[in-house]
Amino acid sequence: MEQTTALTCKKRAQPASPAQVAFGLLAFILIANVVLGFPAAGNLAFLAPVSIATYRGGLRQGLPVFLLTTITSTMVLAYSGQIQHGGLVTNVLIEAMLLTGAMIVTDKTRQNLHDTIDKTKTDALTGAQNRASIADLGNLEVNRAMAQGLPMAVAVIDLDHFKELNDGHGHAFGDAVLKDLVKTLSGHLSPTDVVGRTGGDEFVVLMPNRTLEESEQLLRRANNAFCDRTLVEGHPISFSYGVGCPGRDGFSWATLLDAADQDMYRRKSAKKNRQVARQAS
Repeated sequence: MEQTTALTCKKRAQPASPAQVAFGLLAFILIANVVLGFPAAGNLAFLAPVSIATYRGGLRQGLPVFLLTTITSTMVLAYSGQIQHGGLVTNVLIEAMLLTGAMIVTDKTRQNLHDTIDKTKTDALTGAQNRASIADLGNLEVNRAMAQGLPMAVAVIDLDHFKELNDGHGHAFGDAVLKDLVKTLSGHLSPTDVVGRTGGDEFVVLMPNRTLEESEQLLRRANNAFCDRTLVEGHPISFSYGVGCPGRDGFSWATLLDAADQDMYRRKSAKKNRQVARQAS
């Protein structure tokens, strides 16, 4: 019995939905109107539930609150004797127009805010997550993987000979290659995988729920596809990568990145040695 009680206490209360919060506020406004004798200014308060529900949950959450608020505010007007000469229908239309305006303006504000937040998290050139954003996501996923015993992989990617490509073909060409790399990687990733740009031609791929073998297979396929898409003077452009996994390579985002980075440089060095050997022969 004591164990059951302890487990119950550990359960976290589920946060109230936007609609629940709005309905609670609507009930409070209705009671306040009754207590205060239906003041004229009290009608403006009905804008708040609709605005809150729409801001927190979008039009999908705002619409049911809008409908209930329209009915409730009209009932308040009718009961308080504040219905104008135009009659009930006219006042319902006026209330509906005011609440619709509040809902549309609030939803537009919400979308603009989300767009602004998204821009602060993404790299302007490639659309990948920026360094700070991928680090935040990486820390969360490492902690989750370690706590739940789930597989996870982090890859560090570096384009081969990118400086020579940039110098020889111009920065506009280099930018196009970087954007094409992100596009190719994204095409081979699942919705839970995330690409981040950490600077220059350096990228990080966060792959939750993937083993080392699965991540390397994905990266090999992506590299082959990237080589097929990008040719400069008849030669394909490739990238080098290294992979780090929690447990095997460390227990934090920083140590995993470092392990993946070292692995990437080992592979890049081995690739250069093979190219030199082929040229010598």
